[in-house]
Amino acid sequence: MTATGPAARRWTVIASGLLILALALVVIYTKAGAFLSPIALVVVAAEMIAINSGLGYLIIDSRNAGNRYDLVVAGMVIIGVIGLLLDGLMRGLERLDEVQWRYGR
Repeated sequence: MTATGPAARRWTVIASGLLILALALVVIYTKAGAFLSPIALVVVAAEMIAINSGLGYLIIDSRNAGNRYDLVVAGMVIIGVIGLLLDGLMRGLERLDEVQWRYGR
């Protein structure tokens, strides 16, 4: 008897759904952590090339408009702080009791 068969009980379907959700959270979390940095880099690079706003545009525009290196460095520092905040968020999610696949607790 499968969980989706005609004789399946309601709790069996719910239990299998929760199991699938728990397994999916592991994959979602690990993929989000692995792709967070490259995605942020792509966004900043796209701002440098094609958009008239954002931190990437601030860095390129400040460099080109009179060599305002103070704004260039400020933009880089802001990007670094955003990266630290996102890393802290991912580490905070890792400490939750629902994500128990982490080793070394």
